[in-house]
Amino acid sequence: LGCEIDKPVFNILVPTEQQMLTRRIAVQAGFDMDMSYVVLALGANWPNKIWPFEHFAELSDQLYDNNIIPVMIGGSGDQVLAQKILEIAKIPPIDLTGKTTLKQLAYVIQHAGAFVGGDTGPMHLSAAVGTPTIALMGPTDTVRNGPYGQGHIPIVVPHDCAGCWQRSCPKKWDCLQAIPVAQVYEATQALIKNKVKK
Repeated sequence: LGCEIDKPVFNILVPTEQQMLTRRIAVQAGFDMDMSYVVLALGANWPNKIWPFEHFAELSDQLYDNNIIPVMIGGSGDQVLAQKILEIAKIPPIDLTGKTTLKQLAYVIQHAGAFVGGDTGPMHLSAAVGTPTIALMGPTDTVRNGPYGQGHIPIVVPHDCAGCWQRSCPKKWDCLQAIPVAQVYEATQALIKNKVKK
């Protein structure tokens, strides 16, 4: 159309009242948003876009070991996953699943040191608000569906069939199980250190 596009800007504004309310919700859940924390987005619309809850629990424990607070997010439908993680984690992560509005969620993500999650709306919201994002990719294509912009880390399953666009695996694999916790933890550390340098 002849338009000059310099740098895309996503105008996601959270009113001051909602910011204050979100901070109160965080305190009620057990953490201060000024502390170092990482957001863990648990669910997804497709079952094969979900990282196993055991992996999330292990990552949560490793984050705590490094004095970083893991904060679980998601809709009310993700509370079952959250409960499973709470049951097996050595130290329970903070649970905000089903407890925030969309704008409150944006504010929580915006102040996180990093974001970890599959190909979901919150993952794209994370990239939009400028939070370093780790996208755990399996059945969808990273180029088309990965986090927009620079400074993010997409981690793709080590399968030849990655990006198959199937809502359920014809091979009956738990797709994202193949992404190891150690790789995600290292990526998280790298993003946090890079954010601190800036």
